[in-house]
Amino acid sequence: MNRRGLLTILSAFAFALGGCTDMPKEAAPPEREFDNEEVYPLMEQLVADAVEALPEFPGFARRDGFLHGCPDPKGNPIEGWVTIELTYDFSTAVSETPLVREEYTDTLREAWIDAGYEITWDEASPDEDQYNLSASRSDGITLWWRVWGLTGLTIQSGCVPISGDDKYPAYLPPAGGVPLNAESDPFGNALDPSVYAAEASSDEATDEAAVQPFDNAVAAHHAPLGINPFGSQL
Repeated sequence: MNRRGLLTILSAFAFALGGCTDMPKEAAPPEREFDNEEVYPLMEQLVADAVEALPEFPGFARRDGFLHGCPDPKGNPIEGWVTIELTYDFSTAVSETPLVREEYTDTLREAWIDAGYEITWDEASPDEDQYNLSASRSDGITLWWRVWGLTGLTIQSGCVPISGDDKYPAYLPPAGGVPLNAESDPFGNALDPSVYAAEASSDEATDEAAVQPFDNAVAAHHAPLGINPFGSQL
C-alpha cells in the first residue's frame, strides 16, 4: 500500500473515533484554554482522578511521556505549538489480572460518562483479548485506557501553545504509586534531571532511554501499527 493510501485509511479511522476535525487547508491552530505549562498539571490530575475511582488500586509501575510537534493540515509543523502525551503503565503481572483488564475498564467508562466526557472508542478485539476505551473532553484533552500489552492510561493534550521559550513543562511527581527513580519515571527525569540526579550518578548503567526519552518519540507509541486513537486532535 502506498503512503497516500495508508494516510487515507488512518484519517478515516481517526474520524470514526471522533478525533479528527474538519478544517480548511489553511486552518490556524485552534483556540485552547491553556498552554503547555497549564495543561500538564491538569493531565496529571486526570491520572490522579482515575486512580481515585479504581478500587484496590495496585499502583502503576512506570510513567512515560513524549512531546510531539503539531502539524498543520498540510503536515507542516506549527511553530510555537506542542502536544504532550502522558502514559502510565502497570507491570506485566498486574496488567494480566481481571481486576485491571475487566473491572477497571467498566469503572472508568462509568466515571468518564458521569464526568460528561464523550466516549469515542469502546471496543474489544475480535477475540476479546484486548480492549480500548477512549474518551474526549470538551477542552480537547483525550484519555485512552489500553487493555493489551502493558495495560494502562494514556492522556494526550492535543495541540497547545508553548509558554515562553521552553516547550517542556515543569516537573511534577508521578501519580498512582510510580517508584521515584529515573528508570520508572523517564518522563519526570527528562523534565527535571536533578530530581533523580543522585541516583543516576551512583548507577553507571543508567539507561539512555531514561535520560533522553523524547528522542525519536512516536505519537500514541503504545498503539498497534495503523491505530491512532487521538486522530489529528488539533
